[in-house]
Amino acid sequence: MKLTKNCLLPWTFMQVHAGGMMQPCAVGPDTDLGDFILDYCQPLKRGERRDVLNNPGLRAVREGLLTGNLRPMCRRCFFMSDKLIPTEELRNKVKDFLRPRLPAGTDMDTVDLTRTCGLEEFAISFTNRCNLRCVYCVQSKLAGSNPYFKMDFPDEYIDDALEFIAAQKPKMLRTCVEGEATVHKRWREIFTRFHDKHPEIALRMTTNFSRKFSSEDFELLAKYTALDISIDTIDPDLYGKIRCNGNIELVKSNLEKLRDLIDQRSGEGPSEVTLHSVVSSLTWREQEKLADFAFSLGFGIALGNYEERANTVAFQSGMLRPLSTLSVDEQIEARDMIARIQRKAQQLTCIFSCQGGLFQHVNETAERQYNRFAPYDANPLYASFHAQHPKGSPGAHLDIFYDYDNIAYAGISLQPGQEIDLSGIAAKGIVLREVQRFKAGSHSTKYEQTVLPQYRRAFPVQDGKLHYKADATNENIVRILLCCEEWW
Repeated sequence: MKLTKNCLLPWTFMQVHAGGMMQPCAVGPDTDLGDFILDYCQPLKRGERRDVLNNPGLRAVREGLLTGNLRPMCRRCFFMSDKLIPTEELRNKVKDFLRPRLPAGTDMDTVDLTRTCGLEEFAISFTNRCNLRCVYCVQSKLAGSNPYFKMDFPDEYIDDALEFIAAQKPKMLRTCVEGEATVHKRWREIFTRFHDKHPEIALRMTTNFSRKFSSEDFELLAKYTALDISIDTIDPDLYGKIRCNGNIELVKSNLEKLRDLIDQRSGEGPSEVTLHSVVSSLTWREQEKLADFAFSLGFGIALGNYEERANTVAFQSGMLRPLSTLSVDEQIEARDMIARIQRKAQQLTCIFSCQGGLFQHVNETAERQYNRFAPYDANPLYASFHAQHPKGSPGAHLDIFYDYDNIAYAGISLQPGQEIDLSGIAAKGIVLREVQRFKAGSHSTKYEQTVLPQYRRAFPVQDGKLHYKADATNENIVRILLCCEEWW
């Protein structure tokens, strides 16, 4: 039975950056998924219409999900749950989603599911610029040098883009992908006009809310169906340290004004206002206070795990770490705290969610589950390790490393000098690659990498057994990942 990610996003969702890049999710692409400006807007001006929603890159992502041959971007996904499902189950889910969106009587068994979508949500950014420099965002390192982060969507294509979106009949338009939507000089004009013309399409925006809004701005914000406010803590010092250039008192004031506006209108206004927090080693203890603040205003909270990105201040300085790097006792404490927040939300009927499997991850650790993944294909080394060590250990466990280019490596993570003996390996020989991880603040002398893959080596398997020792000559190497890439 082939397994795959439980993900419908390539069929239900599309986002377009101010520079034109298209993505069906928030994970960095590993192939060309299309450029909306080059592939649609510019040809449209020449009288050409192109099927940009079913280009080769998007079809490849869908094919990978349907077959279980996941593309690298899907394997390293931090957005969807790590729990895999059978490919046939996903295929049936896709058919069930598409069936009411196709002509009545369509034989779903003959439909090419890689060339068919029915977008429920569309997201677009008309600017990549941002007023903040959050330490875990790539803008913290690149905004001053990379022109991409100063880019605006070309004015001459804005109307064409919005009409294309409306023609897809999505339920919702998200008005932010990258950057802060409200810094665009025409944001209020653009989305007021769109809402007046297409009131049936709900508006949703992610915003840091750390700007001085006019009464006219609040009038438009009140027309949004949902607002996602990016905020990780209400502690002024910690907020300023993480969200550089931000002002927590201004954010709180704006939230209180929004609450007052909704109350003045007898509840008319955004039906969902959710505070979105990136939970890291530095902020996890602050989440209950943040949740209490959100609930006091009748707003919700969404918790997401900190994702390590190489081109960020947080990663390069070692300032933040994912919850998975906390001690087991700390992760148990974090698990219990999240459970308390969830109970409060239920009692107050406020929105609560954990994104990217955050609660699942800390709960697994709390239950002494150290393996970050279960074998999902016929890899004999991982199957043998998992059979002998179904929960792993702090010293030896199944793990995933990400290098500078965000390429994922899956394998058995070991401490330097550690030895393992595996049996029941269903192969005569295997090809292994060691991937070295260096401690925070150090890197390899070769290429200056913090995660460095080595050359592949062949190992014989005698009677299904393999002995391996994780040798490390560099004292700065803290983990060695043993990746099995081929077998016979």
